[in-house]
Amino acid sequence: MHRIVASGRALLAVVNDILDFSKLEAGQVELDAQPFEIARFFEETLALVSDAAETKRLDLKLEIDAETPIALAADSGRLRQVVLNLLNNAIKFTDAGAVGLKVSHDARADRLEIAVSDTGCGIPVDRLDRCSSGSPRWTGR
Repeated sequence: MHRIVASGRALLAVVNDILDFSKLEAGQVELDAQPFEIARFFEETLALVSDAAETKRLDLKLEIDAETPIALAADSGRLRQVVLNLLNNAIKFTDAGAVGLKVSHDARADRLEIAVSDTGCGIPVDRLDRCSSGSPRWTGR
């Protein structure tokens, strides 16, 4: 039941984000920073994609660095949307193996760092030029 409620909330957040698209284009998106528990948040987020991973027989792995605080304040709805997008893409393009989610905290910058990894095919080298200058550069496997 908890997974259904969490899925419904995630879907509602996506719908609201679509409705807020004009605000995003105008640079008027307001973040709603609220305290949330790190481990619980990421466990629930992985649970939302667990059926898709299980269907493809992929392992889902979560690693939270020991130095990460128990709780932080952030816009967890928007964060979940971004992480779900990354996880769903990783699952979509991975045929065998695992999808991993690593969470750490940079105390000096007071920044949560999130990395999604997978054993999929990666981005072909000949398509890396599609990344804009402000985007992260990814390498193929």
